[in-house]
Amino acid sequence: MVKYEFYKLIIKKVFLGTVICLFVLNLLLYVKEQPSNHFNRLEYDKLEVEYAQMEPEDAQEVLATRESYLAAVSMIVQSRKAGLTEDVIKDEVERILAECPKPITYEQLLKDYEKDLKNPEKLDEIRVAMYDLSNQINYQVSYPQFIDSMQEKADQMERTSIFQKKGSFSYRNIKKTVVDFSDLKGVSLKLGQERGLTGISTFHYTDYFMIVLILLMSIYLFAYEKDTGMIRMNKTTLRGRMPQGLAKMATVMLMTGILFALFYGTNYIISRELFGFSDMSRLIQSMSSFRDVDFPMTVSEYLITFHLVKLIALLLIAMVSCLCFSIIDDTKVCFGLIGACLFLSYLAYERITPGSYLNVFKYLNLFAFLDGYRLIAYYNNLNLFGYPVTRITASIGTLLVLLVLCIAGYLIVYSNNVYHQIVVVLHWSRNKKHPLRLTGFVSMFSSEVYKHLISNKVLCFVLIALVIGYGNVNLAEQYYDT
Repeated sequence: MVKYEFYKLIIKKVFLGTVICLFVLNLLLYVKEQPSNHFNRLEYDKLEVEYAQMEPEDAQEVLATRESYLAAVSMIVQSRKAGLTEDVIKDEVERILAECPKPITYEQLLKDYEKDLKNPEKLDEIRVAMYDLSNQINYQVSYPQFIDSMQEKADQMERTSIFQKKGSFSYRNIKKTVVDFSDLKGVSLKLGQERGLTGISTFHYTDYFMIVLILLMSIYLFAYEKDTGMIRMNKTTLRGRMPQGLAKMATVMLMTGILFALFYGTNYIISRELFGFSDMSRLIQSMSSFRDVDFPMTVSEYLITFHLVKLIALLLIAMVSCLCFSIIDDTKVCFGLIGACLFLSYLAYERITPGSYLNVFKYLNLFAFLDGYRLIAYYNNLNLFGYPVTRITASIGTLLVLLVLCIAGYLIVYSNNVYHQIVVVLHWSRNKKHPLRLTGFVSMFSSEVYKHLISNKVLCFVLIALVIGYGNVNLAEQYYDT
């Protein structure tokens, strides 16, 4: 039966065409979104090998000197292109060289960087690679201070009246933050560029494309049989609809996994070819974009966790879609319900501020689960009954619980008469021959409201107005001084 369900999907030209189009579009958008700006992987790798042997403080000093020299060389190149005389260029550059950590004469600079002066494009690549490396070294030098400052910040906050109440969430959160980051004291950080990792982590179009394909799968696996009436015939078979329900669920999950490997695997391969991931065994905290990760984690462990959380989130969306299509007979109503669920989830994730009492709805929803980068790299504690709970722990636990509940709900609804009972209640208004009259008479007020809001589409404009109005509310987090 699973083979048959797969066959139903594969023979659909619209489904295959959509997969191909979205795959190509994802490929083009991902390559376009990557920050190339003269980045040369070979130049960066050379510098990384050269400076990885030094102590961070020594490398910081050497890089600062070399960067100032290259800035002077770049100025010479630009000035010559502008047609300035050599005397004027020399006077301007000598002022810059005099302020360098290790001053050098103009003539010596021309001699040492003769090759770079003749190849401006290569010079730009070296400067970009050196800029990336310099930022990493500066960050690694300051990282121990960042960890040590946790206790100092906690002591300062405890002296503030609003954080002094023992037993409150704020007080417990301060204590927990210090404990969470205490394991990172004295960790060894290694050099390695982060462009490939941040490229994978912050690209969200793939998530949206996967949601579209999951909804399209649900249409072909559920809506078609409902429209033709074949789903009612399956109830009369020896084992009922349970085997077919399991087959459909397995098909959705397997196809989601295949598409996941195709789309996200392509992103991984492109990032690896363009930028590389350097040493995969180094701690993720070695890069500034992952400074707030509160537990030791290697790059390889991050990539596995990041993709695993995304896969579970997409499987949850797939099961929510299967459950909705099993409960609701009308495809349009089903899409409306799923769309409303996704819209409200996105709205909560983007609009609720981290300090809000509603931050549980901000972080425990579908789009929050899909954003694996913020889930892992941003340190947040959720307020659950006055106790701070790490966001990643709460998210993974909620994900697994919701996934199990959706699977159980889907199998119960699909295989039993619950389906028919819910359909009758939800679609009583469509039964024109035998309408379900809940009050025993026809309400003129209800008729006018329906005609005004539903038939004339006024409700759509009301919802749009509410969304626009909500979008204009200033929801920026407010900061207060001492």
